[in-house]
Amino acid sequence: MIKEQKQPNNISPLEYEILSIMERSLKETQLKITKDDIKEIVHNMMPDLDKMIADKIQNHFIEIGEFLLKKFKTEE
Repeated sequence: MIKEQKQPNNISPLEYEILSIMERSLKETQLKITKDDIKEIVHNMMPDLDKMIADKIQNHFIEIGEFLLKKFKTEE
């Protein structure tokens, strides 16, 4: 059930009624997307998403390792 709101003073009753009807209509027709729907959309749009993420993480670890090697390298 839609909660009725008090009409603001700065709009006409007709304008308020039109806005109320539009708001109710939008709430009734709004699509509900589930978590599984989102997963399927992402999977279809980017099927290699897991591999892309893994590659980025691997590159970051390599960069961190190279930085640590340079920083703590002892001069022989």
